[in-house]
Amino acid sequence: MALTNYIMQTVVGVTIFTGLGLYGQINLGLTVLVSLIFFPAQILFSYLWLKKYRYGPLEWLWRTATYGRFQPIKYRTNPKEL
Repeated sequence: MALTNYIMQTVVGVTIFTGLGLYGQINLGLTVLVSLIFFPAQILFSYLWLKKYRYGPLEWLWRTATYGRFQPIKYRTNPKEL
């Protein structure tokens, strides 16, 4: 999930600061508040995602492109097969 979280942070940051035109307009306190809300939200998203899937969405895409064939993303249903 590292790549997915990194890209997600970048997209959200670029959207907030350049897409909404808030670069230089938000004070430090509000910036810290946004990060204190967004970071735990990412942790929760990652936790819930990894309970069901083996890799993050971008990690899966990278593996699929690297190996040249679709990689299994979901866990098998039989716990003995893990």
